[in-house]
Amino acid sequence: MIALGAQSLLQLILTIESVAMAIIAGFFLLLMSATKDECGRWWFRGWTLFAFALAAEAIGQHNAGIESAMAYVGTLLCIAAGYGAVAGSYEFAKAKGVPLWANVLIVAGAAISLFVTSRTDLTADLIGPEITLFVAMVVVCVAVLPFIRERRLSGVRPIFISAALLALMMGRTLLASAYLGFQHAELNALYWSAEVVVGGILATMLAMGQLITLLDELRIEVENGNAALTRALSSLEVAAKVDALTGLHNRYAFYTLTDGLRHRADQGNVAILDLDNLKRINDTYGHHNGDRALLSVAQCLRALARAQDYVFRWGGDEFVLLIFGLTAEQARDRITRMQPPQALEVMEAHDPVPLTVSWGIAPFNPLDVDGSLRQADAQLYAQKRLLGSAVKFPT
Repeated sequence: MIALGAQSLLQLILTIESVAMAIIAGFFLLLMSATKDECGRWWFRGWTLFAFALAAEAIGQHNAGIESAMAYVGTLLCIAAGYGAVAGSYEFAKAKGVPLWANVLIVAGAAISLFVTSRTDLTADLIGPEITLFVAMVVVCVAVLPFIRERRLSGVRPIFISAALLALMMGRTLLASAYLGFQHAELNALYWSAEVVVGGILATMLAMGQLITLLDELRIEVENGNAALTRALSSLEVAAKVDALTGLHNRYAFYTLTDGLRHRADQGNVAILDLDNLKRINDTYGHHNGDRALLSVAQCLRALARAQDYVFRWGGDEFVLLIFGLTAEQARDRITRMQPPQALEVMEAHDPVPLTVSWGIAPFNPLDVDGSLRQADAQLYAQKRLLGSAVKFPT
């Protein structure tokens, strides 16, 4: 017979741990409403059922008349709780479901647990749940093992360690019970009290690991969302600074760049280039040929620009070129010596359509960017009035 004091202590410990597991289940319920994670739902179910299982065992220890019924209830609840822990772990692992081998192992453990619970002594009452929980902890270790090295999932290691320690502790108890059973003896209530206390500590550690893992997944989801948003914003910013037709930087990019050049010491020049007769090409041969003419000039300007220079599509038929490290005379000479592209080949034209570009250049003043542009623009229109002053692109 088990001393009344020891059995009362075991009942008290089971009651306290039942309340503790219910509180843990409450934490999962709160977090689950924020994450909507299916593995969190399984873990919440598991801890809720485990709390009820401990309560059933405590009630059975208190009232001998219903001890056998409560033992069955506790075992069935532990079977369901163990499956919740396993299913949640595989849901976390993004598996399609609990694998067949794990289901077979859980069913076998459940059958053995119910068979052992059919006995009516203390050992049977507690060994039955121990068997199914031992199987569940082994399967949990297998499920989370591939993620134990994931640095961003800091909760996986506590899950694995606590589940492994629980499996070792319960495995030792099962072996000890089997050994004592052959000698017609059993573990006493004091041993079971210590087992339940240590198991409760490890179970709390397991629950904390699961909670941390859910928070880790929420944090990773937020980080990935922020990274995707940052990439999208970067793409939008790049798109906002690039001319869709030519791939050159646009007017917005020009002003963004020149804002950062206010303290640049080396000499610079700004040139405005205008593709002549673009309207005639559009009206006579179609806008698609006008676009081809613009692309031809853009390609020529890319070839002209050095690493320290910048080319912009200003809009319409105009381009802007920022040239650094050259005097105004050197910059003018460089523009007039542009390598000409082929004349525009238009199927509707009897002869290739020649392209010409007029241009104007002025010293670049980073403190008065618009003034520099106006000066270059004035030179451009003065040049247009001079016959033959444009850069010609012959065939």
